[in-house]
Amino acid sequence: MGMLHVLCHTPWMQPTPRGERWARVVGVAFALPSFPLALWLMIDPESFWGPLGLGGSPFTESLYGGAIFAEGVLFALAARSPRRYGVFFEYVVVYKAASVGAAALRIASMAHVPLAAWAVLAGWASAGVGALAVVWAQRRA
Repeated sequence: MGMLHVLCHTPWMQPTPRGERWARVVGVAFALPSFPLALWLMIDPESFWGPLGLGGSPFTESLYGGAIFAEGVLFALAARSPRRYGVFFEYVVVYKAASVGAAALRIASMAHVPLAAWAVLAGWASAGVGALAVVWAQRRA
């Protein structure tokens, strides 16, 4: 059973215990775009990062693509089984907060910040905020 099955057979609007509905929505929302992005980054990272002005190390950029792919798999698993993968959302909150904080410090020291850097930072922050919404909903339930 794949992602399409989850999308078609999940009772999206029915209240579910411990924030499961939010986990499914956030899981699908971040899993679907992560796979094509990750494959692009793993196969040809320079064609992605170069035009953005953020290229530099194909090894690091490919490694980043692999991390995005793994994160997409975990988001998909969490959408399928929110209770089992609930701790993943807590991990994402910590991981994204630390990464965004580190990147923000780097940006603060740069003379010229490419617009793409802000876009990447916003993408990371949005994943953290989405995961935080799931954690919050789970804790309130």
